[in-house]
Amino acid sequence: MLSPSSPCATPSTRDRLISASLRLLERDGLRGLSSRSLSRETELSISAMNYTFGGRRGLIAAVAEAAALKAHGWWVRQAQFLPEGGDVRAVANWLGVAISEGWRDPELPRLGVNELLLAAAWDPDLGPILAEQRRRNEALWVQIAGRAGLPPSAGACLEQFVAGALLNYVQPGRAGLETPWMLDVCARLLARLRGQRTELPGWSGWNRMSHQDLDVAPDSPPPSAPMERMLSAVFTLCASGGLQAVTHRAVASVSGCTLATVVYHYPTSEALIRGAFDAAVQRVLSRGDAWRLGPSPAEGIDSAMAIAIQAILEPDGAPNVQSTLLATLLVEAWRDADLGRLAIRLIQRSEALTLAGLQALAPDKGPDRLDARIRMLSNRGAVAWIYTFPQAERCEQLRTSFADPLRMLFD
Repeated sequence: MLSPSSPCATPSTRDRLISASLRLLERDGLRGLSSRSLSRETELSISAMNYTFGGRRGLIAAVAEAAALKAHGWWVRQAQFLPEGGDVRAVANWLGVAISEGWRDPELPRLGVNELLLAAAWDPDLGPILAEQRRRNEALWVQIAGRAGLPPSAGACLEQFVAGALLNYVQPGRAGLETPWMLDVCARLLARLRGQRTELPGWSGWNRMSHQDLDVAPDSPPPSAPMERMLSAVFTLCASGGLQAVTHRAVASVSGCTLATVVYHYPTSEALIRGAFDAAVQRVLSRGDAWRLGPSPAEGIDSAMAIAIQAILEPDGAPNVQSTLLATLLVEAWRDADLGRLAIRLIQRSEALTLAGLQALAPDKGPDRLDARIRMLSNRGAVAWIYTFPQAERCEQLRTSFADPLRMLFD
């Protein structure tokens, strides 16, 4: 395994390369991280990356450690402002404002960390590095839960919710407009974590649009058979190597189509990626009727978890290719307005279907749109860290991460 802590050059050179890498990772993703881009960003030699880190993989390992520590430090600083005493509204305001600040603060490398977490699915060097940060985060959120007047077990619920909320796409310039909605969601989360089941906080007006997205239909025609093979190849490549693995030659090889055919339908790698993103979202929209029914109350939480896990992981713990691509879309949406519009449709649909599933699973608990948002974001947060676990442990870990918060919130 490559070590992120074995410098071969002066600390100043190493620090400059890591600082520049963090900026590039946040702005352009792993695809934008190369010796040439680093040389332009730092005005250092093009060979500086190889000399200092032994190559790109060594650099990524060092950047993963630095990004995770920087994100952890950001939350440690935020925790200093957590109000004592455990008042629900005061703690909810702190949490909601911190999330809103996280959307805008360039000092929080949330996109870079999430992209690295996805990369842990196919890069064995990243899992152990990020697993150490996961354990630090778990300890921090247990402390935050205690200061908020919640049991230690609520720390995992808070951590998952925050991880999902920070990644949830917000249109540029609208973070301030989203804050009131996020404050109400946080107040509902904290009330439920304290066992409150009636007279729950949250403006009822948020629920007026509860079902507006349940009948959204696909708006793109189905691709032709060759195009379907090409897009499926992009799914596979993304799950096994990230977006940087998506090239015309790789798609041609995996799909069995000729290189000329791939280039004819998708002239650039960006067109291939956009086409795959669109296809993945259209599949979610077209399968919504099956998902809308949700598990019946008789099936219980365990059956609901099995259904959810099948959408995320293969039986052996390997990543589901469509799930990986959708998770990648939610990261890339922050960098591309066109993808952002696609992400909004996915989020709206996911929230509406989550609401339908909660109402089927716990009809006597009165779940509404605020609860659906909590559940959707918590699930996303649980999935974010799943590839830091050994592959054989992932399915069971995800089952626990999905089920425990659901029981805590709705039992």
